Amino acid sequence: MRQSVASCVADGSKSHGDVLLRELALPFVRICPANARINEMTDANVDITFSVQFQHRLRFTGNVLGADSSVLLDLLEASGDQIPRVQFWIDQYVDEAHPQLRSRLRTLASENKDRFQLASNIQICPGGEAVKNDVHIIERMLKCMNAADLDRRSYVVVIGGGAVLDAVGFAAGISHRGIRLVRLPTTTLAQADSGVGVKNSINLFQKKNWLGSFAVPWGVVN
Repeated sequence: MRQSVASCVADGSKSHGDVLLRELALPFVRICPANARINEMTDANVDITFSVQFQHRLRFTGNVLGADSSVLLDLLEASGDQIPRVQFWIDQYVDEAHPQLRSRLRTLASENKDRFQLASNIQICPGGEAVKNDVHIIERMLKCMNAADLDRRSYVVVIGGGAVLDAVGFAAGISHRGIRLVRLPTTTLAQADSGVGVKNSINLFQKKNWLGSFAVPWGVVN
């Protein structure tokens, strides 16, 4: 008996040895039996509608490295029994304006070893639009993330203005198909724009934001 793709999808029995696409994260759809003839499939189409749910964690504090450090620490959720590994990235201009920032981050890590551990030295990247104009800067970011053995259970925490949030976010977003990103925007514009948005991008071919992706940050601390 001839059996089309449509009937294969609709057929609820398992007598044909069909494979549930539910096992491949596409629920309620069945693959056509392996013995179905190719010429019987060519005139059928299957449209699948699905959605992916995200959680946008937005937090507010005026002293994230002091009395309110729990705001940041609580965002660094563990995966199972593994203590989160975190790589910090700081805008060069923020680093110059706050010379004690790196020391405070290291102190935060040493005092909360049961909450997270530093995956590498604290990284400093160029500030302003310049960080988005050189694709080689992104390549160096990727090399740093790879050298630190970051994975999808790790965190990248970026502190800086909007351009730095965009650039570091893009590097994190394409590493392992997305490393958890926590943003700490340091300008008023970034707090209202790139800090809370889902765009990560850099400039290429003399076009603004030409290369990029959409990725919801794991958390934002304003």
